[in-house]
Amino acid sequence: MRGALNIERTGIFGGDHIEVTAAGEAWRVNSSRVPTLVADVNVRLEGVITTPSDPVTCGPIVGRFIAGHESTCRMYVVAPDGSSFFVSPNTCTMKRSTRH
Repeated sequence: MRGALNIERTGIFGGDHIEVTAAGEAWRVNSSRVPTLVADVNVRLEGVITTPSDPVTCGPIVGRFIAGHESTCRMYVVAPDGSSFFVSPNTCTMKRSTRH
């Protein structure tokens, strides 16, 4: 099973857990364990992190959370109101480490 969990610490999402799923759903789960669907981007999401409310540091992704899509190298950026966009690099080079 793929997906990710982030314990939000910026305050933008009220300290809720931010969870993303292999189905492309992004959820907020509050301290009472009540889930709320924030967005559905319809692609497998992994590795989620929230960004602080600091436009100097974060620019256009301020106060949102970011989750990646491994196959396309896209980063999906989701706001608390559910609006979202993705950033796609010009090139995508996947390098995996080899363990011996």
